[in-house]
Amino acid sequence: MTRRPTALQALLAAALAVVLLPGSVRAQPADGDDAPQTTDADRAIARKKFTRGKELHAAHKYREAAAAYLEAYDHFPAPAFLYNVAQVYRLAGDREAALENYRKYLELEPDGEGSADAREFVAALEADQGTGDDLSPGGDDGKGAGEGTSAFEPLDPIEHGRGDDRGSRGSPGRGKKIIGTTIGAVGVVALGVAVGFGLRAHSASSELADYTGTWTQDQQQTYDDGKSAERTMAISAAIGGTGLAVGALLFYMGHRDAQRAARVHVGAAGTSDSAFVLVGGAF
Repeated sequence: MTRRPTALQALLAAALAVVLLPGSVRAQPADGDDAPQTTDADRAIARKKFTRGKELHAAHKYREAAAAYLEAYDHFPAPAFLYNVAQVYRLAGDREAALENYRKYLELEPDGEGSADAREFVAALEADQGTGDDLSPGGDDGKGAGEGTSAFEPLDPIEHGRGDDRGSRGSPGRGKKIIGTTIGAVGVVALGVAVGFGLRAHSASSELADYTGTWTQDQQQTYDDGKSAERTMAISAAIGGTGLAVGALLFYMGHRDAQRAARVHVGAAGTSDSAFVLVGGAF
């Protein structure tokens, strides 16, 4: 009796896990009504830090204001806080810190309330056209050159938004790391299946190689089973290799996202508050 149905079931399970898992995860609502939110306590702390940042900004203590905005972001990670951080660093004359935070803001919220201005600031800073008040677009409308620049109203994401995935689901890149690890584990299982069927194909091949009698139905069944095992081995090995590759890529992407997010805090270093297996066979 052939064991082919069992082989197909194992193969199907591995294939479905590799193919369907990423899609099902992507189908989860990132910011829908069922998405976890930051706590009320975090929101309250973020509000306090944001208010403190505005006060420091108004007092022209720009680096201290940046630290306060970053603390608000830690508790309520809405990208708009990074825009505020970039603004005060620009006012403080810290070109690199301003650029870093503008870029991170645009990466997280490319169509946000401050994205148009942020792009103009980035272009000006990259062109090295200066690092002071004269970089603000819009003339004297509260964001213009000179004294008006320091009077711009910081973006307030707490009143009309939630934190990004970093706040609601853990550290940046965590989801990609989890998915990558899961797919990689499925790849390892598929390779284990490939090893098992490779051994079965090898056993059938050896049995037939040593047989010297008349070819009977039993030998035909052994031959058929061996060929089936060889095919399953090859497909499982392909699935396993793909799973490992995709898993490793996703894990790397998650690690990269975490590193990028961590670099956002580097700009606060100057403040007083923070320092800132391949199976082969022949039949």
